[in-house]
Amino acid sequence: MKWLKANTFILLSLFILEGFSQTNVSPSLIETQKYIENSFENYQIDIKELKTYYLNSKKYASIYDYKSASILKKDYNGNLYFKYYSDDGYNSVSCTFNIINVEIGKIVSTQTTHSFSISCKSSQDCIKLEKSLLKKITITSPNNTIISRFRNSLIHLQTLSNEIPGLASVVKDPFDEHEVKELNDIKISIPNIKYEDINKNNRIDETEKTSLIISLQNHNQRDISNISIEIKELNKIKGLVFQEKHNIQTLTSNQTRNIEIKIESNNELQIGEANFEIKVLSNNVEITKKTVKIATFNSGPQEILISKLPEIDLNIPKTSNLRRNTYAIVIGNEDYKSKQPNLSYETNVKYAENDAKIFKEYLINTLGIPNTNITYLTNATSAQIKQAINKVKQLPLVNSNAEIIFYYAGHGLPDEKTKEQYIIPVDVNSSNLSFGIKINEIESELSSNNPKRVLLILDACFSGAARNESLLSNRAVRVRPKENVIKGNSIILSASSNEEASKAYDEMQHGMFTYFLLKKLQETKGNVDLQTLFDFLYFNVREKSLLINNQFQTPTITKSPQIQNNLNEIKF
Repeated sequence: MKWLKANTFILLSLFILEGFSQTNVSPSLIETQKYIENSFENYQIDIKELKTYYLNSKKYASIYDYKSASILKKDYNGNLYFKYYSDDGYNSVSCTFNIINVEIGKIVSTQTTHSFSISCKSSQDCIKLEKSLLKKITITSPNNTIISRFRNSLIHLQTLSNEIPGLASVVKDPFDEHEVKELNDIKISIPNIKYEDINKNNRIDETEKTSLIISLQNHNQRDISNISIEIKELNKIKGLVFQEKHNIQTLTSNQTRNIEIKIESNNELQIGEANFEIKVLSNNVEITKKTVKIATFNSGPQEILISKLPEIDLNIPKTSNLRRNTYAIVIGNEDYKSKQPNLSYETNVKYAENDAKIFKEYLINTLGIPNTNITYLTNATSAQIKQAINKVKQLPLVNSNAEIIFYYAGHGLPDEKTKEQYIIPVDVNSSNLSFGIKINEIESELSSNNPKRVLLILDACFSGAARNESLLSNRAVRVRPKENVIKGNSIILSASSNEEASKAYDEMQHGMFTYFLLKKLQETKGNVDLQTLFDFLYFNVREKSLLINNQFQTPTITKSPQIQNNLNEIKF
């Protein structure tokens, strides 16, 4: 019966279309009705909200068997009914509205979908979806021609319903006046993007005026009109000001033209990396797009404009093994200025958030530590860090096989008198070091309930130096920190030693130490002993730091006297 119904509509539709092709008389109400019914039932047209409701309804099949549209022929008053039926044909969900009470929007197109909206003219919801009332629904189709005709048929029905005279005459298919032209053959490319900034450092600084110079090339043998460029910043970096849409009247045949996009920043500019998505459209249909990443407020030379994620961030090995007995605290403290406005932006710790984020991904994917076993903090305050330590230190009381990993990227400082080493929460400054957290206290707290092992990994320096600008810069002091005294089954792996600084690896967007730590975990798929890992870190961090940052950075590793095994017998 369903097969007969569908084929009847197809034959009817062919008859109607054939009739239309022979006349330039406006289609009647009956003809328009049949066209709408057939288009909805047999072509690639969906009502987004109705289909979603249908597929989410538990009492119906997971996919509709057929759908139908109808217009009440007797005593017609403008009502339309659209339905999706279950497999058995007995159950359905429907959407109803009156064509007189709605506005029909323009077609919006992407590379894969074409759609237009139907919305209520008044402030009251007028579209009924089962028992609910909506203000708007969306008609979608992957086929531009089909949806253009369907939209025009609804507009024509609306015209008939309102009894407006002077209907436009038609030739061939009456609903074939496409609002959006087919653009498959339009070829426009972005061969080049150039970045210009006043400070000449290839980044966006506070209150700086910059520009993206975008080259557009028309590869067609004809002029292309109604071109626009849309630009969005995907990372939601605060403090950027730019015009989101730029219209271009015409690109002549084979023309290349440079378009300047001005980007300004204010004094609220956020440190990070702006990710600009640039789309080229013709008649509101996307032709091509590119993304451009630009550092914001990062110090030091930025030699690449369109930055790529380092390979260690992209290709993270995966394991099927689970380490259910391992728990971790992962902290990335990058933004100190937000909590301490008197600081300069240069005191922020470049890439610390990314260090923590990617290290966490390696813990989960490469080492097999469950996500629920990881306490992950970015830009953490003193209270947040202490709460995390207090929670994790109690886990050995529940799980006698518990092992603990503590990772920290951020500022560290020494006490000038006691030479004790502290990690610095984002709400602590150098003049109130007592609110910082001692390394020895972290180790002592985490070891207090006798876990199998505690591994502290510290990408911070404790001499008063820093990746960018030290929190001690106003005191011009450099302190040789006291060695940590560790007890229990603890091991401390540090990014640098003595008076050295722990620096960034700008090209790789990581701390120098964390980059090579992740690199070795990637190479070995996490199957590495601590001696092999340390040997790798010792050579590569020292060498690369001297080549890039013109100074030594020497990682260190210290284990508790209670640990009898050699480092080459202890797996990471």
